[in-house]
This record gives sequence, C-alpha cells and structure tokens, in this order.
Amino acid sequence: MGKIELRRFFQTEHIDDIFNKAVTRKDGILLPLEVEISLVDTCTRHCKFCPRDNDAVAPNTSLRMTPKLYKDIAKELKELGFKGLLMISGYGECLLYDDVVSVIKEFNFTKVDVTTNGDLLTREKIQSFKDAGVHRILISVYEPDKMDSFRELTKGYEDIVIIRNRFEHFDRLYNNRGGALYEQKKEGTCYYPFYIMMVDSNGDVYPCCHEWQRRLKMGNLYQKSLWDIWTSEDYKRIRNELIKGNRSLFPCRICNVDGTLRGEQNIETHIK
Repeated sequence: MGKIELRRFFQTEHIDDIFNKAVTRKDGILLPLEVEISLVDTCTRHCKFCPRDNDAVAPNTSLRMTPKLYKDIAKELKELGFKGLLMISGYGECLLYDDVVSVIKEFNFTKVDVTTNGDLLTREKIQSFKDAGVHRILISVYEPDKMDSFRELTKGYEDIVIIRNRFEHFDRLYNNRGGALYEQKKEGTCYYPFYIMMVDSNGDVYPCCHEWQRRLKMGNLYQKSLWDIWTSEDYKRIRNELIKGNRSLFPCRICNVDGTLRGEQNIETHIK
C-alpha cells in the first residue's frame, strides 16, 4: 500500500493539505509541521491496544495542562510564524479538560484539530468547537455498533467532523506505542523527530507522539523555549541517528512504527 493509499486508509488526508502550506523557517531551519499537546493525563477508557490499560506503564493521573502553559506555547508559535497543525490529543481523552474551547481559541492563528474517542462528545460541544474555529474533530470509533450513533450525533457538521473506523484492519491501524505495549523493532528511517513536537500536560517535550513510556525527554517548556528545544542537541542527535536508519536509541530500538508516512520534506535543514 502506497503513502497516498495509507493516508486515505488512516483518514488523515486533510493533514497533507495543512503540511503542504505549513513550511515555515526561522534562521534557515524548518519549524515543526505539527505540535501535539496533551491537555490531560487520564482517559475514559482502558483499551487493550493502548498503554492506558496498564497502570504500570500509563496510570491515570490528575495532571492537567495549565492555561499559562498552552498560552505560552501559542504565543511563541505565533511569534515564530507557525502555520502547521496544532493537534489536541496526546496521552489522554482531551474532552476531560475543563475548557477545550479556550485552548482552540488561543491557537486561532493556525489549524487546530481535536482527537477524541467521542465518549463525552455532544452536539453542544461540536458547535462550541466550531464557533471557536476548530479545523477538524476526529472521532475514533472502536465499536461497529456506534458508527450510526456518531453519524446521527454529527449530522450537519460533516464539514468539520471525521468519523474514523478504528475497529477494522486492526493489524494496520495499531502499533506497539513505542514499545510500551510489547517490544518489536522496526528497521529503517523514521521522520517523526523532523516534523513533530509532542508536549505533555506538564510541559515535557518528546520527539514523537508514540513515546508512551515518556523517557526520551527533549526538555520542558517551563524551563526552555519551544524553539530552543526544537533546535537542541538532543533533538539533533536523534534526527542524525534516525535518518541513517539507526534505531539503537531507546525507545526506538523496541518501536515498530514505520515513521515515514509524512515528514520527509522537513529533513533537509536538520541534517548537516
């Protein structure tokens, strides 16, 4: 299956259009194409294919991203001229956060997507997200019998809602979450650190959204700027190894994510 077919399969074709228009540089260095933020560290579910099912790996906690942190992130991204995707998703169910609307509004200078399992979604929330300027609401559906109810719930909002079938072709849809579920190495290059920045609710930054064990930390946004972390020696070291196909770093050496679906266009200025 080619990259175009895979993007269609994952129902993320709309991201390509954002990325194609998001190329922004500072000092000759490309900014991330996507910044993902995790507003909460808890979920409404314990799915077997998710590290949340194992309290030893990803226990539910009371951590919440502070308004100061997401406002500081928005301020710096705006100053940098960021035009990529701000993804509200991360390590928990984002609709457990008290005020997602305010977060969407804070990033109104760029495209904002919200990913949810839909457990807490209502028509009122959909409308409030639309009014706030959300680009897309991605609903991940894990039970076949819920597809019709989500279609009914989102009727009239088809322009901003994508209902994603997550119960078929399980072997293609899911991975080992950076080795957090089980260990299985994937050989070859990975582009994630070239185009993604993952921000946890406490300000910790990771080079990949699959880093569920949260041990490969690049820095913390309470201590360093987003730009300083993005251009740090730690980020550079990971990029230089992965572009050579060297996955010896943890957790890359036990991760089975392909990592080449997107981001190739962002490698040029990061490799010397």
